[in-house]
Amino acid sequence: AEEMQKIDNITAYIFPVAMIAPNSAEIATNLLCTDKPAEAWRSLMAKGQPVASCPAGKKAAAEKRLQANQKLAQKFYVSGTPTLLFEDNTRVNGFIAVGELEKRLSTKK
Repeated sequence: AEEMQKIDNITAYIFPVAMIAPNSAEIATNLLCTDKPAEAWRSLMAKGQPVASCPAGKKAAAEKRLQANQKLAQKFYVSGTPTLLFEDNTRVNGFIAVGELEKRLSTKK
């Protein structure tokens, strides 16, 4: 998360999924439930701040979005996070340093 914040000329699409820890589904659901999911994700990743619990009235919709994210992850064979998919159909599974990321983004294929 901190590495991505060093690059200001990209749009990153974040799809919370449940795959790392036993409480991943709860965390992802809470992220999808918040009114400001991008802000909550940055706070969680960069600062370790927990995400507020999802109110009962919003939980079913957030769980449905999480299921859709899980299906998308399966479609692209995502088995861990982070997974970066590039326009040229290459991918990086796991951490990538900001310099390498910038290099990949600037290479025209």
